Amino acid sequence: MQPLKVFQSLWSLNISTKATVCAWRLLLDKLPTRANLIKRGLQIRNMWCPLCQEGVETTQHLFTTCKVA
Repeated sequence: MQPLKVFQSLWSLNISTKATVCAWRLLLDKLPTRANLIKRGLQIRNMWCPLCQEGVETTQHLFTTCKVA
């Protein structure tokens, strides 16, 4: 599916606005993970996932590989 159609489909779903915004930010990799915050210039001491301590906290890690999440 083309990206534009994915976003159009997402916004046409009958779900809460908060869930839609979260999914939209997830698809764009704009969730405030530690890795993304560091990319934006914030100084963070620890990049490791606070849940499992087994990987860098990225969107992919949190939603696919983190054993705890």
